[in-house]
Amino acid sequence: MEKICGVVVLYNPPKSILENIESYIKYLDKLYIIDNSEKINEQEIKKIKLFSNKIEYTSFSENKGIGKALNLSLKKFLLSDAEWILTMDQDSKFEKNDFKIYLDKVFAEDEKNKIGIFSPNHLLKNKKKIEKNKYAKRVMCSGNIISKKIIKEIGKYNEDFFIDEVDHEYCYRVLKKNYKIKVFGDIILNHNLGEINKEVRIPKFMLPTNHSALRRYYITRNKMYVFKKYPEVRLKYILTFINDFFKIMFFENNKKEKLKMMKIGFMHYKKNIVGKYKEA
Repeated sequence: MEKICGVVVLYNPPKSILENIESYIKYLDKLYIIDNSEKINEQEIKKIKLFSNKIEYTSFSENKGIGKALNLSLKKFLLSDAEWILTMDQDSKFEKNDFKIYLDKVFAEDEKNKIGIFSPNHLLKNKKKIEKNKYAKRVMCSGNIISKKIIKEIGKYNEDFFIDEVDHEYCYRVLKKNYKIKVFGDIILNHNLGEINKEVRIPKFMLPTNHSALRRYYITRNKMYVFKKYPEVRLKYILTFINDFFKIMFFENNKKEKLKMMKIGFMHYKKNIVGKYKEA
């Protein structure tokens, strides 16, 4: 089997972190764990370090953002003898033996040289399983498998974004280079996205995610940067902005603060402010 390493970025990791890691570490040659937590739970981190000798743990002792963490792992990956890297979120978990099946599919792919990103089917709380393979315009970072060749050609993740749109912007760069993004519909990755309220009886695309006001800042600011750089996604992003506004207004709490932070996010975009949010 071809060599593959992985990365999982931590931020105040959930109690399920070891269970999540267990769903894929068996088939990795190395797992880079990059910790963005400001306060380290030494007992939990000790458990993580002792969980497997494949783990290489690094702590920033502060939150430097998802892009910075991913790029540190890419630096380590490029110096390794592995040819592939798996990128994972801390709250993602493969079902059953899906990761092994996933690897077999990737390594046996006929169009391997034409695929920039391989992705599983992200099973969210408001989404049913999809059993059909497809090519996508963008995917979430968690569960992606990318080759060393692609990383060298596309480059690192955008650290200016800090969080949100980091994965989507990378996808758009991959597509710009005429590579495809392939999703295996029968490979399930359980993933938590915000706090989706399924009890609200409305169309799925309107289900509230209940992101915090701060996340709304990053989502708004970073989407505007992507909106400017990639004209091909502008219509989709306009519809997303409208959708998010109505979800907040009609189905979420803390409306005033969220709308305020969205406005600040837009203003910071206009002023070309990037990185971690800092109160004025």
